Amino acid sequence: MASDNGKGTDVTNNDDTQKTLTVSTEEKNGTCTTASIDRLTDETDTKENVHLSSQKHEGDTARKSSSIDIHRDDVRKDSQIVSESQNDVSSNVSSSHDDGDDVRGCDDVEENDGGPDFSHLPDLVWVSVFQLLSLADRFRLSQVNWFFNTLFHDGAVWRQATISFTKALVHGYFYMARDKLTLPETDKKLARKFGHFYRDVTLRVRGRPEEMEDDTRQILSHLLQTWRLETLTLDIGDREWGNRYQGVESINETLLTSVVLVLREATSLRALHVLHWPHSYLINDDTHQLHQMLSAAECHKLKSLRLPRTSENSVSTLPAPGELAVSVVSKFRCLRHLHVTSDMLSDALFKALVKSRDVRLEQMSVEVNGFWSTGFLEHLLSPLPWSTLTACNPEFVVAMTISADVPEFAFAQFLVPEIPLVGITFDINCHCYRKAFQLMHQYCDTLRSFRCFSDPQDCELELLDMVRTCTHLQHLLYHGDISDYNVLKLAECGGRRWGEFSFLWRNIEKTQKRPTPFNLVSTITGHHNDDDLNRVQTEEEVKAEFCQQVSQRLGFPWEPLVL
Repeated sequence: MASDNGKGTDVTNNDDTQKTLTVSTEEKNGTCTTASIDRLTDETDTKENVHLSSQKHEGDTARKSSSIDIHRDDVRKDSQIVSESQNDVSSNVSSSHDDGDDVRGCDDVEENDGGPDFSHLPDLVWVSVFQLLSLADRFRLSQVNWFFNTLFHDGAVWRQATISFTKALVHGYFYMARDKLTLPETDKKLARKFGHFYRDVTLRVRGRPEEMEDDTRQILSHLLQTWRLETLTLDIGDREWGNRYQGVESINETLLTSVVLVLREATSLRALHVLHWPHSYLINDDTHQLHQMLSAAECHKLKSLRLPRTSENSVSTLPAPGELAVSVVSKFRCLRHLHVTSDMLSDALFKALVKSRDVRLEQMSVEVNGFWSTGFLEHLLSPLPWSTLTACNPEFVVAMTISADVPEFAFAQFLVPEIPLVGITFDINCHCYRKAFQLMHQYCDTLRSFRCFSDPQDCELELLDMVRTCTHLQHLLYHGDISDYNVLKLAECGGRRWGEFSFLWRNIEKTQKRPTPFNLVSTITGHHNDDDLNRVQTEEEVKAEFCQQVSQRLGFPWEPLVL
């Protein structure tokens, strides 16, 4: 007997001779609908009798019944009828999405009667889960049962896709001269079948391939003709450790030409995020330079743009980061969200964001890196550019990410009070000064998010003062050392308005006294038993008790982060 939100399925076996499947729906306005299917099986005769009866009760008045007897010569066909009945009970996967495109499931995937029933979960939840998986994992999950197979063919699942190009393996080794850009076989098949559903695509390339596989080139050409992209993320090139980038000296020309073609033809593109771009094509004077490529783009209604960080080794032929940002921003006049690095900020950029704009800029995300030059500090000392943007749009906000160690004095000069700062994040590779907590007091009316992934030393008091002062703070993440007593005090400061409250369990110092659950029995000599004195709560008991105390103050279940 299995039930699902008022919907139940009863299967009764009587000596392998009678099977009854009853599907009942919820009662609405005094009306109850019951459908039953009786299947009679004889050991010597494969013919089965499916009896379908429908009864409807309206109040205490009349009752009507009808029955239909259907003979089937094949047991296989009966199982398909049962599957169709269950599909009618469950809601359509793609009914709640914009596209509404549905593809029928594969015939070779049969219903898994013995598996769990996942149909009671909302379809939007399963769509979100599928979007987090890779293309190959989606295919494997679709082979589990009929429900996952049906969901696998929903068009909304394929709105987000990551296409990861790899190097072809030659004789078990990687040869630079013979490397070819290719796609896994599973990705090729899925791209051919579901490529026209792609709306949010991430192109990722690793290594230095010089050629592209013919089959992969055909697939990419097919996708360019069928795509109706809304979001494109480019992550092209190798990365070094330490959050620094290394440019690719030679990368496939066909891929770069295809990317340029996408930007020229994707007129419906609304978001372009360039996480990394080959440094060689930022330097060389050819058609693949990033700013020239973006200038030739036809997506005039672009709303979100992220520019890549430049290399630490500046070259004379490389255009200044500020000039690159100004030329690109002047091209797209409908931007609402702009992500730049700190070395791209300039007076010219702020002027371009103010004048001749069709849409007001709503948010700017700034990644503060380690490229601190004299000229950069000079124009940032003036709060006028920030005041100008705020005057044009009072709802304009700024979010910052500190990704490199910055001198304390330079950081203090950079954070002027005129910046409408709503969120700040300290990366794990940078150092968080005490001064940083004190500087947050000047944003007490706007700051809503403070995340510190680094390990600041002896900053508990500064953290407490910042939380008390910034009354609008809703997201707090702190991975430094802190006592359990101060964690409880912070939980009380926020109350039920905390949206994020994260601390590392290993960095929480246990200072509260834990009463022993054992009775201290004196010995004959009058001394306490040392074994009883040393027997205290276990680590799990201490953690459970502490989580309960924090949860009571927050108003929702809470647990610390364990790494």
